Amino acid sequence: MSLIAKYLLVATSMSPALFVFAVSWFERHCTWYIPTVCIVFGLGLVFICRWVLSRLSKEGQRYPLNISSLERTDREVLAFMVVYLLPFLQSTTPAFASGWITTSLVVIIISVCIVHAEAFHFNPVMFLFFRYRFYSVKDRHGVSSSLISKRRINQLDQNIPTVILTSDIYLDTGDDDD
Repeated sequence: MSLIAKYLLVATSMSPALFVFAVSWFERHCTWYIPTVCIVFGLGLVFICRWVLSRLSKEGQRYPLNISSLERTDREVLAFMVVYLLPFLQSTTPAFASGWITTSLVVIIISVCIVHAEAFHFNPVMFLFFRYRFYSVKDRHGVSSSLISKRRINQLDQNIPTVILTSDIYLDTGDDDD
């Protein structure tokens, strides 16, 4: 996956934080301009996420992943959501929650850490808006990797049509089962 696609997926994962920031700003200032901009920008990021996933599904390097063991890892998305939303919690100094410079700095630091750790695939937008599930899988050679899929995968020893996002992250290109 290109570096641009990685950064786009990380950026799109910040849209829930923009929605919370919009509500927080409106509660404190009772103005509509900043919250409206945040909501429109956040929705734009959701559409960009869908576009990136669609492009990767169609144009990525194909690989039939044979699963010999699997474990759901959706709970990690919830941990990421908590990290994203921490800067917006009310504190004794409301400047932290409503100061756009501090908030921007926190979001940039979180984004750089996510890209460096290659944890961009635990994107809450993929989980909340597009119903992707996240799995930790091992192939028939015992190599561990992550699989992102809309399907509920219950069977082992099946070939899953995927595209390679990184050396150890795969995106299922099959149809939904739900």
